[in-house]
Amino acid sequence: MVPVTPYILAFLAIAAFPTALAGLGVYLATIAIEDERKRRNMKILVWSLAGAGIVAAALQQIDSYRSDKVHEVKQDALQATLNASLQKQEYARGQLDSIGLMIGKVGEKTTDPVLAQLAGAIARMAQGTRIPTAPSPRDAHIQVLYEGIELNGRTFSIRDNSKIINLADFKLRNTGTSATGPTSLRLYLSKEANTTTPYWVPTASDEAGFPAAFYSAGVGAYIIINPQEIWNWPSFMAQNKEDVSEPIRAKLKVFYGAEKPAEAHFVIARKM
Repeated sequence: MVPVTPYILAFLAIAAFPTALAGLGVYLATIAIEDERKRRNMKILVWSLAGAGIVAAALQQIDSYRSDKVHEVKQDALQATLNASLQKQEYARGQLDSIGLMIGKVGEKTTDPVLAQLAGAIARMAQGTRIPTAPSPRDAHIQVLYEGIELNGRTFSIRDNSKIINLADFKLRNTGTSATGPTSLRLYLSKEANTTTPYWVPTASDEAGFPAAFYSAGVGAYIIINPQEIWNWPSFMAQNKEDVSEPIRAKLKVFYGAEKPAEAHFVIARKM
């Protein structure tokens, strides 16, 4: 919403005060006119011009306010359309990355050149869908919670000899004063893992040291988190390809239209 205060201050600074002072100066100058009729006519003329100047300045500020408000509404509508488009492209890229990853793994176990060419074509298509980060929503800030506590820096335990990772209580809180853009998550693991969890799609990793990556747009294709709102995210479950003998490093990125995604780093370790 366009604030009114700057327009009021501008009106006072450039119109009301200068016009009143100028009118007062001319008024005092008319005191020297001896003819009462001429002095009265001059006062009427001076204060009429001063009043007209103030009214004109006020109308100009009102018009500027209305114009800026219309412009802001159009900008917000354009931003919403852009965010929706970026969300759809990001989802499509995640799907292409996943298909390319699966075909690539099949190609590693076969000598069929057709599969290799197909995987390469899909990888090029996914690369072509990469898009710049959406402009930052004003004053939107995402905090990642798990079980109601800040996720960043925590360590989670899994049973001895277990290969199952189960993260069931992600929450995103918008601590800012404006709504986010479309929100999506990428989860990275430092060891290979497989998942069939709904709403989480395996995708190619773009982070060094994290061979496993998973993409999620949540339940729905266009999630906007309003100021001070907490959004529950679908749970994630994966199975490691080997026992967790060493701690698994994990990174969660939250994309919500800002210049940089929100990040949370945590560790998954075997219960001692």
